[in-house]
Amino acid sequence: MSFVISVSRFLSVALRDETGADVTEFAIAPTTRTRALMSDYGIIFRAVTGGFALYYKTNPSVPQPLVSPISDQVRFSFEMTAAGPAPDKLFQELSGAAGAQVLLDNLDGAGAILPGGVLTAAAEVGAGDHVFAGPKAYPVRVDLGGGIPAQVEARDRFTDAVAAQAPVEDLAAEPPVAPPPGATEVFTTIDVPEAEAALRLVTPAPGTLDRLIYADDEIAQGAAVGIIDLFWSGAQSAVPAGTGIEYSAIFRRQ
Repeated sequence: MSFVISVSRFLSVALRDETGADVTEFAIAPTTRTRALMSDYGIIFRAVTGGFALYYKTNPSVPQPLVSPISDQVRFSFEMTAAGPAPDKLFQELSGAAGAQVLLDNLDGAGAILPGGVLTAAAEVGAGDHVFAGPKAYPVRVDLGGGIPAQVEARDRFTDAVAAQAPVEDLAAEPPVAPPPGATEVFTTIDVPEAEAALRLVTPAPGTLDRLIYADDEIAQGAAVGIIDLFWSGAQSAVPAGTGIEYSAIFRRQ
């Protein structure tokens, strides 16, 4: 008895510049967690010039040919590292934001999965795609210039629901105490839930902290200049035959 496993295009990402030329300054690879997910769902990663593509497997010889269909929403994460000189020259309007990465994902402003199109917050990669990557136990520096907030909150960036919180206190003290009078800043740590990665980090009034973070131990330990998240919910085969779903991001060269 013999059988044949077929592969079909699932999702793809193309990185282009404003002239339409391929952007080749990045190397893109799935994270360890994503490699395990792709193995579970029979998905294959292939790097291509200026991007990458994912393929799903089918076995045409059986009544239900799709290998390991996706049912719940999953997140496939890919790390972008420098593969050429000065990839920062492709980042528009990000000067002065030291230590940040670019985050591209296939979600709209309400958190729904886009059926194709651009991955950027605007027409081109810019400040709206800026994120600060760190570990799951995310370190936080709180400016006390506007007063001492009671806590730091990690909120869902779409619904604003609180996913995690940490008190603002001097963690070096035993037991922890409030910051001393005259303190201008304090450091704390917030534990991001395992299922989350990109969250809005805020301090309720009178705090001034409001930043998009990406909490992932592997990415935090690496040399990522960017992160690409592709979300999917439902069977992999529910995409246009042949092309799959196509995404793109436009970088402006400086």
